[in-house]
Amino acid sequence: MTSNDKDSSMNVLGPSLTLSSSDHLTANLENLSLSSSLGTPADIPDFVHLDPSCYCVHCKNVVREALQLVCGHHVCSHCLDPLFGDQEVKECSVDDCVDQISKVEVFPDAFKRREVLNQKVFCTFKSRGCDAIVTWKDLKNHIIRCEFALIRCRRALEGCQELLSRDQYDVHINGKCDFLPVTCNNCKNITLKGRFQMHLNNDCPKVMISCPYQCGAPKFLREQLGAHAELCPNKPSLCSFSCIGCAFKGAPLEVKQHEKNDLASHLLLLSKYTSTMERQNADILTELSDLKEEKEKWQQQALDLEDKLHFLKKENVASKKSGNELKLLIASHGERVINLDRKLEDKAAKSVADNLVRDVTAIKETNQALSARVTNLERAGPIVGIGEMMGPAQLNSKLKHLDKQSTLHDVRLAELDLRFQILETANYEGILMWKIRDYTRRRQEAVNGRTLSLFSQPFYTGRHGYKMCGRVYLNGDGMGKETHLSFFFVLMKGDYDALLPWPFKQRVSLMLKDQDTRTQDLCDTFTPNAASNSFKKPETEMNVASGVPKFIAHNRLEMPAYLQDDTIYLMIKVDISNLPNHPNP
Repeated sequence: MTSNDKDSSMNVLGPSLTLSSSDHLTANLENLSLSSSLGTPADIPDFVHLDPSCYCVHCKNVVREALQLVCGHHVCSHCLDPLFGDQEVKECSVDDCVDQISKVEVFPDAFKRREVLNQKVFCTFKSRGCDAIVTWKDLKNHIIRCEFALIRCRRALEGCQELLSRDQYDVHINGKCDFLPVTCNNCKNITLKGRFQMHLNNDCPKVMISCPYQCGAPKFLREQLGAHAELCPNKPSLCSFSCIGCAFKGAPLEVKQHEKNDLASHLLLLSKYTSTMERQNADILTELSDLKEEKEKWQQQALDLEDKLHFLKKENVASKKSGNELKLLIASHGERVINLDRKLEDKAAKSVADNLVRDVTAIKETNQALSARVTNLERAGPIVGIGEMMGPAQLNSKLKHLDKQSTLHDVRLAELDLRFQILETANYEGILMWKIRDYTRRRQEAVNGRTLSLFSQPFYTGRHGYKMCGRVYLNGDGMGKETHLSFFFVLMKGDYDALLPWPFKQRVSLMLKDQDTRTQDLCDTFTPNAASNSFKKPETEMNVASGVPKFIAHNRLEMPAYLQDDTIYLMIKVDISNLPNHPNP
């Protein structure tokens, strides 16, 4: 036995305990450990006399982790939910108690937990002669020292299930345990004590043995058995007809005699074997014929597929030719449409503006004339002639009709004004001048989360150039949220994006105009990052905005230089000097 065997620990029956080489038991207290400082152990001991107040009103066993009900009785913590079920209030289940108990009024009772732990119990090994009586909380410490404890062999993991008293433990460990490692004096291999005799009888290569075939040869080592068997005259051999079913086995002379005497049985085996082979051969021929037929069928299907493939190839070539012709036709029509659009735009830029001006002037004149007529009618009152023709009710109806017409003209006028303003303010030189009125109200809306950001009207780098706009967060965005105004540049999806170079590479300047001295404009300039998605060809209505989250602090923005009449002016300027079809300034 090695020193490691001597120093390993030993288990005690009941609660899992260990004994070290210094003869001190230490417990593996899985069953005795407290869930808290006042928790009850997991096992149920043999109480000397358990006080009736220490029983659970639900499970009728000793109360664990005691909780006190409003009536004064106690329940285990794990019995609380089963006691009440889906009720919050019920009658106490103790026979002589009629109080109503509420689940929300239950509370932990530390005094009762201490009282339960101080109940007297008998030693776990009372049946072996221990007459000790201790408190429940001290039971685990007593078991560690109890002389009557049963100790499990420390080789339990190897398979030993012996339970021993202390005075038997050392004798068992050092000599009687079947799982004690021992060394064979013959082969020097290590085996277990309980298997040692089996090792000598069956496995040890250095034990002297006789020939198992009883040939009369002198004894030899077990490890020489293989070499002896090759030369042993009594080594059993098989009958020559074993391949067709003969099971005879014996010494060489016996096999020869068997083959000579059992010719009839061998012929019968041979006949059966031949019949079996013939049936198998017939089955193989039938299967081979079926496979040939299936092969011919698959070959025919392959030929049919080749014909279909050839036909599809021809159709594909024809489709490609038709597709190319259709592409050419579409391209020619596309060029015509582009040319027509350019002509219409050139005409619209001049004629639409003139028409809008004429329409606005005419409507204004009509509106002024109507207003003058209404005013004159109101001043004149019921004069002679008119009063005879219209009564007060008719005159009132006429005035309402004129008011309605005047309102319709005002709406039409407002729509035309809006269209005229958009057309008038659209810039084709890469410059946006953005006037933002009602700054205070709009910023408060941003603070309240109603309108987080504003978009400007579009502007362009040319008639057929990039389409762009500005975006501003009056209450800030990202790093500038609630402290700064955030100003961004946005690329929009335009009508001529296919003709423009991408990604967008023009230098962009973002500005806040100085309304006081005109000399302290705030400006931030950047060159687009070609790798950013913000400057690639737009796939949706507009790309992700790019700009300055902390453009200007609110306290600086709201100084008179930049905020006057509750209005600020923002400007975006795009460098178009190096764009095609743009002359250098």
